[in-house]
Amino acid sequence: MINLPTDVLRSFVAVAETGGVTSAGEVVGRTQPAVTQQIQKLEALTGTALFRRAGRTLVLTAAGETLLGYARQMLLLNDEALSRLADTALDGVVRVGLPNDFAVSLLPEILGAFAEAHPKVRLEVGCDLSVSLLTALARGRHDLVIALRPSDLPERVAGRIATAQVWSERLVWAGPRRFRPVPGEPVPLIVYPEGCLYRARITAALDQAGLGWRVAYESPSLEGLRAAVEAGLGVTAISERTLPRALHRPGAGAGLPGLADVTAGLFHRPGQLEGPALALINHVIGRLDAVA
Repeated sequence: MINLPTDVLRSFVAVAETGGVTSAGEVVGRTQPAVTQQIQKLEALTGTALFRRAGRTLVLTAAGETLLGYARQMLLLNDEALSRLADTALDGVVRVGLPNDFAVSLLPEILGAFAEAHPKVRLEVGCDLSVSLLTALARGRHDLVIALRPSDLPERVAGRIATAQVWSERLVWAGPRRFRPVPGEPVPLIVYPEGCLYRARITAALDQAGLGWRVAYESPSLEGLRAAVEAGLGVTAISERTLPRALHRPGAGAGLPGLADVTAGLFHRPGQLEGPALALINHVIGRLDAVA
């Protein structure tokens, strides 16, 4: 039976996330030739090419994309196992960052279950826009972040974070029960502040459909958005997974365009995780997989 060495997988993940062998070597503490040799070894073990060159950057092939998800989970489990063997009683602090709407759905279902199972671990949870959370993670202010990943994330941020898992979130419209746009009038929007990926998806969809829009209400909190929707001030969009029960999805007669999906992920700083944070990451992955 073929075994995939964890040190080789660690270099593979580093190349996938940095786009280059030299930069990956800086992450894992190996020379460029050593990392190149490890990638060649991994391709020989798997019997397939894992990267292709696009200009000066290495990008994953379809096989490489498939392996990446497994590699991340194998490394996290490996690191957690070693941490648990060294200290069987999980104890410490994990600083977690979440978008507002994710906090409402994930706190009781996932983080609450972890806190109950590990009473000695103290969770410190902060909520913000995804881009702010990822920036704070890169600066060491969080240990773990669940966030939407924008396509234009600055390199100074992207280069300092690692991805444990990614998935797609379907966006849906939410509004008053009998919402109908007024012909000839701009669509009234209820949105998070500038920088929110949901807001960008909403305005892009309306612009592409040739529909005018105006910001009727802006709030940094999900509770604020929900109150404005319930008051009939306009419509918003939110992840289908986190749609509050009090909000309604406008029917086809509302004439609202479809919304592009967003990419969400579980992020951490490479090489900075300790026992409690590793355990939490694997707990979150397990619960998300179960829901999926």
